[in-house]
Amino acid sequence: MKRYILPVLALLAFSGFSQQGVMVHNGFLKSEEFVRMDAMSQSKYAVGIVDGMLLAPLFGAPDNGQKIRAFGACIEGMSDTQVAAIINKFLRDHPERWNDPLNAAVFSAMTEGCLKK
Repeated sequence: MKRYILPVLALLAFSGFSQQGVMVHNGFLKSEEFVRMDAMSQSKYAVGIVDGMLLAPLFGAPDNGQKIRAFGACIEGMSDTQVAAIINKFLRDHPERWNDPLNAAVFSAMTEGCLKK
């Protein structure tokens, strides 16, 4: 039963985030730049973006941290290499997203990855 609770919570948590009309800035990189990075750079980027996502409540992210708790539960025990692999797989499977801001594509990649977990 526990195996099914987390995906349902993740779906509810992540699906509501994109529908709240929040403004998300483009960030520094395009998605294609991640695909072209070496493995170490991808892992370092993964660490930075996950740390940034986990700090979202400090910037006044809505929902009293419910979504960030679901995200935290999803990534618990993951290594930087695993997070980078999730992002890389998503981008390789979706080359149409390579021109998108990388931060937005990472959100999509992690949402999809957490739903499959």
